[in-house]
Amino acid sequence: MKSGTNSPHTIKFEGQLSVFESPHSGNVLLVDRAKYNRYNRLVWVALLPEDTVALEAIALYRAK
Repeated sequence: MKSGTNSPHTIKFEGQLSVFESPHSGNVLLVDRAKYNRYNRLVWVALLPEDTVALEAIALYRAK
């Protein structure tokens, strides 16, 4: 069973970042990073809101 909210974007490479609006609150931006799971498949993994990588990705997203 899948739980949580993950990026709606297609993963292209390991380490890829995805910034997207939360489907639960339009004013909240979430950041996921592509990472290999234990089955050697690329999946989205959520970054914590206070993570410096997430903060920078959100700043770049807003600057566009």
